[in-house]
Amino acid sequence: MSSKFQNRPHSQAEINKLIDFLVHPFIRDYPWLSLVDGALHALNEQDPRKSFEKFVRYNAKPLIMGLKEELGRIEIIERQTRERLRKQDYTRA
Repeated sequence: MSSKFQNRPHSQAEINKLIDFLVHPFIRDYPWLSLVDGALHALNEQDPRKSFEKFVRYNAKPLIMGLKEELGRIEIIERQTRERLRKQDYTRA
């Protein structure tokens, strides 16, 4: 078997790239995955202070914006549901 297929420890950078490759494509649709991303990077880096600083720098704003957008969608659905229920009450009366 060639040496390129031998088991070797993966570098921290390689593992971070793998985490990014697996998680980042889904963060836009599921903003809470930013928390998972941050936790996985923290486990890999094993430096809580550095991990927290990086999370705040790279993930906090997208997480907040994504959650804000999600709340906006929920409010729209809530409003539409209330309007439909109101219309049903008028048609029954």
